[in-house]
Amino acid sequence: MLEAFLKSTEECFNDGTPSSFNVVIIDTKDVSTIIEGSSVPVESSPRTFLDHTVEEVMDWFNENIGDPYREGFMSSCFAILDERSLQDYSCHFISVDDFDDYMKMKDSNTNCRPAPRSIR
Repeated sequence: MLEAFLKSTEECFNDGTPSSFNVVIIDTKDVSTIIEGSSVPVESSPRTFLDHTVEEVMDWFNENIGDPYREGFMSSCFAILDERSLQDYSCHFISVDDFDDYMKMKDSNTNCRPAPRSIR
């Protein structure tokens, strides 16, 4: 699934830019050990955030990547791939600036895919 995600990212940008320039699959909470972006083939099987809520991932993201801004990372958004992603190739795309709106939407009766209670 991770390889398909990376390939679709390259197709989405459609400019020949490798996924490693745009995507980092975070498989550790020690951000200082991440020295490059992710590319095919994927060597790891990330489980760092397994059983974390979206809110917990957001808190970690903000503390470690967003504020203060960590150079080399996009601090305004991230994606979560979970168990459902394996079934329907969907993901949660979280915009840091719009997170409060995302949480309101997931709790309302919209067509937005609700966030999982925890990531599996």
